[in-house]
Parts: sequence; C-alpha cells; structure tokens
Amino acid sequence: MRTALRVLLRLCAVTGGSVAAVLLWSLISGASASAATPPSSPPAPACPDVQVIAVPGTGETNQAADPHHPVGMLAQVSQPLQKSLPGRVDTWYVPYVATAAPMGGGATYADSKAQAVSIATTKMAHTAATCTHTRFALTGYSQGAAAAGDLAAQIGHAHGPIPATKLVAVGLISDPNRAATGETLVGAPAPGTGLAGARPGGFGTVTNRVVTLCAPTDLFCATPPSSTGTAIVGRTMSTLSTAPDSPLGQLLRATSSPQAAIQALQQLGVHDLPTLITTLQRVLSPATMAQVGDLLHAFTPDAVHAQISAYASFMASGVHGSYTSFIVDGQGHTGTQWLTQWMHNQLTT
Repeated sequence: MRTALRVLLRLCAVTGGSVAAVLLWSLISGASASAATPPSSPPAPACPDVQVIAVPGTGETNQAADPHHPVGMLAQVSQPLQKSLPGRVDTWYVPYVATAAPMGGGATYADSKAQAVSIATTKMAHTAATCTHTRFALTGYSQGAAAAGDLAAQIGHAHGPIPATKLVAVGLISDPNRAATGETLVGAPAPGTGLAGARPGGFGTVTNRVVTLCAPTDLFCATPPSSTGTAIVGRTMSTLSTAPDSPLGQLLRATSSPQAAIQALQQLGVHDLPTLITTLQRVLSPATMAQVGDLLHAFTPDAVHAQISAYASFMASGVHGSYTSFIVDGQGHTGTQWLTQWMHNQLTT
C-alpha cells in the first residue's frame, strides 16, 4: 500500500496536479458520444413476452428520466429490436445517476454503477413477480455495460432476482469489466481487459448467453497490458465509494472546510504521514491494490507521459462512441446492427 500511495503521488508530481486530477476522473467517466435518439416507441403490453432491461452509459440518463424513453447508444439496438418483434418486447431504460465523479450532485463511478444494478434488480424482480411468463434480456453501454454485466453475473451464479433460465440474452457494448478470456467477443480481437479489470468469477451459467462488443482501440473495454498507469487509475477509481458507511464517505462528510478536514483526520488517528498511509489503506480497496501491485514497477515518468498521451489520443478519436459505425463482421454489420439481430435470434429461439 505504501508503494501504491507513493506511485499515485508520483503520478501527480510528474504530470501536474490538475492534469492528474482530470485523468483520474475522466478515465472512468466514459463520456458517451452516442448517435441521435429515435422517437419513442408505442407502449408495450403490460406483460411482454420479453422485458429488455437497458442500462445507458455515463451522461446518457439521470434518476428522473422516463424509463420508457429511448436514450443514447442502446436506443440503436432496442428500437429496431422492438420493431422486429411488434407487441412482444418492452424496453426499460434504467434511470440512474450515470455519473463518474461526486461533483455537482453526481456520484462516484462505483456508487453510480451500484445504483444502476440496484434499480435494474428491483425492476426485474417486480416484473418477474407480476408477469410470471415474461423472459428477460439485459443490455448496457460503457458504465451501463459494467452494471448490466454485474447483474448478469449475479443471475448466473444464482444470486440474482430471477432464475438463470429466464435470462435469454445479455449484450454488452464497451464493458469496462470485459475479461481477456472466457467471453464471446464480437468482431476483431481486443487487447487486454476492460479498464476496471475483469469481473471475478465470470458469468456462471449464463455465459453462453452473453456477448460483448469492444473496438480494439476503445480503452474503456480494451486496456492493453502496456497501459499500466491507465489500468491502475481505472481499477482504483472504479472501487472508490462515498456511500455513508464507506471510510471515504465518512471522511468527506466531515470535510466541509480545511479545519474540518484536519479534525476529521485527527479523529481517524492521522497525525503524520505513516498514519495517513494507514488510513488510506481503509479508503483504497485492498483488493484493488492487490490487483495492480504487480504493475507498479512500470510507473516511470516516461511511461506516465506516454500513457497520458495515448489516452488523450483515444479520447479525441471518438472510438468509444463509434459502435453504430464500427464494422464487426464480413457482411458489413455495425456493432449495434449485429447486436440487434443477435438479440432477435435469442428471443425467438
């Protein structure tokens, strides 16, 4: 942990505090550059044959959003899907905070994703109890793919709101928790894993009903092993929570002023650098630090600058929002077109 802290401080020193701060928050935000949203679809039946739970990406929705109004990248999948199966499919877009930083009323990435999983779980459980013959499909984009994937994994390991047999399709676009192996990747091979690290345990019994789309140069779902700094920041930030019962949440609630911050640290027993490091051990997940411990040796100034430059180029490329044009097969289908057809096939077989 001491080594990890020194490395993170070194990153700030090498790049400049403001640059490092922007990198920390933007790495996980996945600012979603999605295609224009089509008009709303007609109302679905009260108990549809299939309930599609769609989890939009960062910035594509909010807690007050209409869950039946198509939004963002996933509208390019769900709308054609509903048209191909008239009267049989209802799509419910999870209305959650969809942020990556606790600024301006937002939440951290970890807290935002957890909220999405919770809301989707509640909706799925309610529909399953009300509509006993309804089957389910999950889809998500970016942060939403991480949430949808987590819920699918819970179901696949018998910890979800429905039996695994009722989940017929899971389509993930740019999943920050994509694994390097054990998943069905559509399109060209993608390097490494997702920015937040592979999902422990995989998808269990629903693995054969999960597909993932990831452009090879989309760092959010394809972080190469060489992008050490990006991976460390991404995996660390993906676990930070400001929930009231979390150590960081308790600290932040007490830091309305510099004096309050000092008092809060003192109450935690922090009087010098060694005890500060010990305190941070309770804020930064030990599991996260264990994941990235073997990568710390690559944190040299040259490597940091190279990875920041590569990240800036990635953000400028727009590849993260390109799945409506990204070709994934020899027939010229784009990612969203392919996923629509695959989900149609899953729902009709």
